[in-house]
This record gives sequence, C-alpha cells and structure tokens, in this order.
Amino acid sequence: MSRFTIRSTRTAFTLIELLVVIAIIAILIALLVPAVQKVREAASRAQCGNNLKQMGLACQSFHDARKTFPNSRRDANYTWFIEILPYIDQQPMQDLWNMKGGSFYSQTVAAQMAMVPAYFCPARRSAMTSLPNLEPQDGVATPFYQGACADYAACAGSTGGDYWWTTNTDGTANAPNKGIFRLDNNWGIGGSPTYIGGVKIAQITDGVSNTFLIGEKHVQQTRLGDFGAGDGCAYNGDKGTAFRGAGPALTLARSPSDAFTNRFGSAHTGICLFVFGDGSVRPVSVMTSGTTLGNLADKADDQTIDLDSLAG
Repeated sequence: MSRFTIRSTRTAFTLIELLVVIAIIAILIALLVPAVQKVREAASRAQCGNNLKQMGLACQSFHDARKTFPNSRRDANYTWFIEILPYIDQQPMQDLWNMKGGSFYSQTVAAQMAMVPAYFCPARRSAMTSLPNLEPQDGVATPFYQGACADYAACAGSTGGDYWWTTNTDGTANAPNKGIFRLDNNWGIGGSPTYIGGVKIAQITDGVSNTFLIGEKHVQQTRLGDFGAGDGCAYNGDKGTAFRGAGPALTLARSPSDAFTNRFGSAHTGICLFVFGDGSVRPVSVMTSGTTLGNLADKADDQTIDLDSLAG
C-alpha cells in the first residue's frame, strides 16, 4: 500500500501584494478626501446663503411694516440685528431688549449674550461671543463688555461709514454714507439727537436688485471674537462691528487670513456671498474691482452692473 503525505498549505499576502493594497487604499483616500471637503463646503455655502436669504426677507418684511429698511444702528443702543429679530421668528429675544432707552451697556447680560444661529456662517465657526476684556464703552476705560458675535454686516455704501450728514458739529467735513443702511441718530446737529429712521425703497434709485443689502463680514481667522479685529458685540450700537463698506478703498478680503478690520469677506473659497435689496443671494468674486463694488454698494449712483458676471 502506498502512502501519500498530505501537507496543509497556508495562503498569505506577499510583501509586494501588501504594498499594492496599501497603495490602492492611499489612492482611494486621496480621491475621497477632496470630494468630502467639496460636499462639506457646498453644504456650508448653501446654509450661509440661506442665512442671508432669511435676513434679506426679514429686512423686506421690516420695510413692509415700517415703510423703511432698518438702520445700521441706533447709537449707543442696538443694531439692525436686533431690529429684524421679530421677522426671523425671534420676538422673545427682542423682548429682552430695552428698545426705547438706555444703551447697550445698560441691557441685561441675557440680551447682550443671546446668540442667533442664523447670524453665523458654518464655514467659519459655530455660534460664539466676543472675547472678554476687549470692548470698553466709548470714552470709558473700564469696565469691559462681551456680547454675541455675528458673521454678517449691513452695507453702508462705498465710503464705509454710516454717518449720513456732510458737516460735523465741529465744522469738519464728513463723507456721508451712500448705502441702504445708515445711522438712526442725527449727531450732526449737536445736543440730544433726533432720529431719521431708515432708507425707503423709493430712495434706492439704482434698484433694490442692483444694490447690496447684507454681506459676509471679514474677520481674520486667527482673531475671531476680537473687538480689535472688528468682531466685537454685534448688537452694540455704540460700535461699528455690524456694518461694512465696499468700494475702491474697501475691496473684498481675499482670504480669511487677510489682516483687514473693516471689509466684507468670506470663509468660502474665492467668493463672498451677499443678499441684495430684493432678497436675492449672489456670490461675488473676491477679485471684483473696487469700482464695481462701489457701484453695487451705493444705492443712488445711477450705475448698474451685469450681475451674472460677479462670480468671476
């Protein structure tokens, strides 16, 4: 009888096969990561656009009710962020606010610190408040104040300021704002201010569809929450953090790392989102010329722009 020796054999990857598998996995990961990043960016951009759309429609509803758009702020009380709260289903938050008297500094901490998710772009950050010990009252060394931040700003026009008069009380000249948003107070007459209210649609002779309403506010990425970087309390009417200008001297920040404090700018690559006076949201290339930006920021300069060319 012949005997056969049966040997069991084990199969295993050779070193070359293992290296090939690792290489394939690495290639798949390299292909997958950019795709995931693009999906996340697209989702963030869509949410940011929705935020702006919501604020634009709120401003239109405000105009329907009050016959004017909101003011950029009432010095030294509240800003437009507070004025539009009832029109974004946030009436209880506005109820925390003393709208008729006092100042930002006399409001309750709950009112100062209340955060609205729609006021933040998800591509930049989640809801946050300003950093402590950074924002004193004008003319007062201490105490310091905190408050809720925001990633958006009202457009005050090509000059960048929201003062609307031409001559200051000391006789010096002032370059008045030209945008849809302007200061409510009339500090140009001296003494206790009167209030002029917001801009009417009839005053936007360039057309609401051709005029910036609200845009993404640039904040240097390493200085989020820093009042010195233009990211203080968004509700504080004593400061200028809730509005921006756009024009020849105020071009868009081209990246989140740009060290500007008074510009529009975005965490989205290559573009900055704006909602126009008619409620439409459009991406604007960060390479757009200052002249074009000024034409879009000013409400009555008799200049219209090819809107389809803005995204670059």
